[in-house]
Amino acid sequence: MKEEGVSEEKARKHIEDKIIEAWKKINKCFGCSSSCWGEPFLTQAINAARVGHTLYQNGDGFGIQDRDIKKHILSLVVEPL
Repeated sequence: MKEEGVSEEKARKHIEDKIIEAWKKINKCFGCSSSCWGEPFLTQAINAARVGHTLYQNGDGFGIQDRDIKKHILSLVVEPL
C-alpha cells in the first residue's frame, strides 16, 4: 500500500482479487484427476489454504483468537459438511 501509494480500500481489493485467482487455480488443479501429486496431498494443501483464508479474511484471526475462529476452522477441516 505504501510502496504503490494507494488507499487501503484499493490495496484490500487487489489482495482480494489475488485470493480469488489463487482459489480458481487450486480448484482447477483439484478438479484435474490426472494430477501427479495425488489426492491426499491435494486435500491437505486445500485444507491449509482454507485455514489460511479463514484466519485472515476478516482481519488477524491468528493474533487475535476467539472461540468463533476455532469453531470455524474445525468445521472446515475436521467436520466438513
